Amino acid sequence: MNYFSKKNIIILVIAVLLIINIASISTIVYHSYGNRKIRIPETERTPNRDFRQELNLNPQQIDEFGKLGKKFMFDTKLRLDEMHNIRLALIKEMSSANPDTAKMFAMADDIGKLHAQIKRQTIDHFLIIKNNCTDAQFDKFVTLFQKSLMDDNYSRWSEVQGRGKNYRSRNTQRGKGN
Repeated sequence: MNYFSKKNIIILVIAVLLIINIASISTIVYHSYGNRKIRIPETERTPNRDFRQELNLNPQQIDEFGKLGKKFMFDTKLRLDEMHNIRLALIKEMSSANPDTAKMFAMADDIGKLHAQIKRQTIDHFLIIKNNCTDAQFDKFVTLFQKSLMDDNYSRWSEVQGRGKNYRSRNTQRGKGN
């Protein structure tokens, strides 16, 4: 009879440990996967929301600008992808045993032509948006557009150079200069 009571105690301890493990695992799973509500703080606003709010666009303008933006991004992406492929071919040619400079110069010219097409496309996009804005909206749009272009170009260049956004100001504050 003593044997059965020890067996019952062991079974009870195993059952309790099993229940504790199941509860722990389910708590971890719930908090890791089940409770994911994304909250965007007001300080982390998206460019589209800034754009709509700053310009105070009406629903028709929002729809029109959305269509224009999608077309612009699609066309631009095609050219950027083509430029990327040419750059890869250029790197491959440079890395070859006997690089053909005429071929590499032609590739550089092709990249330049695609870049010019993107700039022309950006100008056309800008003018179409201008025609769909009131004067007050357009003035605000120019400010947002300039900020967007300047920040985008600067951050890309900084990434290439391995520097942060305030690289120059940090170093001048420390007396290091550039």
